[in-house]
Amino acid sequence: MIGLAVVLGIIVTHLLLRQLLVREALAEEAEYFWQVVNENPQAALPATKNLRAYLLPRDGDLLPESAHHLTLGYHEYHHVEKFNVAYLSEDNNGLQLLILFNRSGVDSLVLLFGILPLSVALIFLYISLYISYRFSLKLLSPAKYLADKIRQSDLRTIGKKDFINEVDAKKYDSETATIAEAIGELAQRVHLFIERESNFTRDVSHELRSPITVTKLASELLSTKDLSPDLAPVVKKISHAANDMEELTEFFLHLAREESSREFEQTIDVNAIAEQEIDKLAFMIDDSHVTMVLDNQKKCYIKGSEQVLSVLCGNLLRNAILYTKKGSVTVTVDSDKIIVKDTGVGISQDKMSTIFECFERDIAQTKANRPKGYGVGLSIVKRLCDRYGWQIDLKSEKDKGTTATVYFNESRV
Repeated sequence: MIGLAVVLGIIVTHLLLRQLLVREALAEEAEYFWQVVNENPQAALPATKNLRAYLLPRDGDLLPESAHHLTLGYHEYHHVEKFNVAYLSEDNNGLQLLILFNRSGVDSLVLLFGILPLSVALIFLYISLYISYRFSLKLLSPAKYLADKIRQSDLRTIGKKDFINEVDAKKYDSETATIAEAIGELAQRVHLFIERESNFTRDVSHELRSPITVTKLASELLSTKDLSPDLAPVVKKISHAANDMEELTEFFLHLAREESSREFEQTIDVNAIAEQEIDKLAFMIDDSHVTMVLDNQKKCYIKGSEQVLSVLCGNLLRNAILYTKKGSVTVTVDSDKIIVKDTGVGISQDKMSTIFECFERDIAQTKANRPKGYGVGLSIVKRLCDRYGWQIDLKSEKDKGTTATVYFNESRV
């Protein structure tokens, strides 16, 4: 772009200077010649190497043949000897003054004092900018090299030597080398942290499986015995809870890691999951004045994890039941969303902005009336929605109830 500007600038400047200078000079010469002729109609007009003037019709016999048909004004003229410009003017008496001019000298002056200095200035500017551009590339290349190494690094195997070693030291300047060394030390700590996290989740997974397995085996053994009508449902709930705990433990351990949880994804029936969660939590309202209603308006299928959706629905339902002393909890399933609505105590407006944060609860309720819980249910729901690209909308009115809507638009099959 700068090179193109240089070329265009030189061409345009040359044309403008040449045209303006010659036009202005010939107009001034014509004005002077008219003054001479008005004082002495017989005065001889100049006839030099570069300029020749004719008063018409007085000098008509001397006028070159090719100049007879010129009109008033300025003309590019290439028909008489070395003259290349013509200027024809007229006075009030009908007399005409023709000036023929050789512009070669002006072109040389324009080139020497106009175009040449401009060209040198523009070329110098171009060269300066180009040198600055190359120098800036040299300055930025170490930073770009370091940025590329950071982008290509694998957090699972990252280490200090990935950023500062003998090969890399040759590509860094002193400032970038200092930054690379600091990033390398940070990378080493990140690697150790990831390694500790991986060992922790592996150990926790192993240690949790033992008590869960014992609980499952004990409940299965009890289910084979002749139990009383009161105990049989309890044992069945223990067995279901143990199975759920095993699945959820495995799922949350994977979810806690940085890697994607795509291996859990499948096409799932939202209506069926909602019905299962209502059955699981039915024991929470056996002795209460609350009814649970499932409204399947349309079938809903999404891509995701059954465990994720179970946890999400379970937490929303559990919250609705815990905070509803009487009335109803309604679960509505539409083609692209699930709605959990209750007629409970609701949430105060000053808590709505932070309700999805961990351990956040509505402290406006008295301690005696506040349900048991830790305030992490909605935080888990929000985290799961963010992971799978779903959207959750929570609306609540104090003492009238809460409505939670989860939209699955981005994950529809």
